[in-house]
Amino acid sequence: MIYKHIVLCSFLLLLSTQGCKIKRNVAHKNAPLHGIWNLVNVKGGFEAIDVSYEEREITWSFNEIDRKLTVVNNLLGNELYWVSSGTHEYDMQQTNGYTYLVIEKFHLRLVTIDEKHLKVVQSIVMHGVGVSEYTLYFEKLN
Repeated sequence: MIYKHIVLCSFLLLLSTQGCKIKRNVAHKNAPLHGIWNLVNVKGGFEAIDVSYEEREITWSFNEIDRKLTVVNNLLGNELYWVSSGTHEYDMQQTNGYTYLVIEKFHLRLVTIDEKHLKVVQSIVMHGVGVSEYTLYFEKLN
């Protein structure tokens, strides 16, 4: 009798943990940002910059389940115009027909996203006079 009870409890425990794994996998498939994105290029601004980056020099890792973004910048002291290294909360917002990726004080306009490419535009007000826009191009690593 005790043996049947142990087997039944073990089976129910196994079933409940497998159910959680299935839910997580489904959430990832329906979450286009989820995963690690490699920054490959930044273009734009008043300076007309066009800077390319090697794989894993700067990565953004999105966890869409807990809405956390982890930025890893392996180029010491090279934060330039985007989000600094570390873990940040993020959200998605719709405004005037555009989708924005909101990371702390940054509002990045989401231009395109598919399973392998992410393109966002960051607008920066320069001394209250004009707006400079930078386009960040990412490729998915996983």
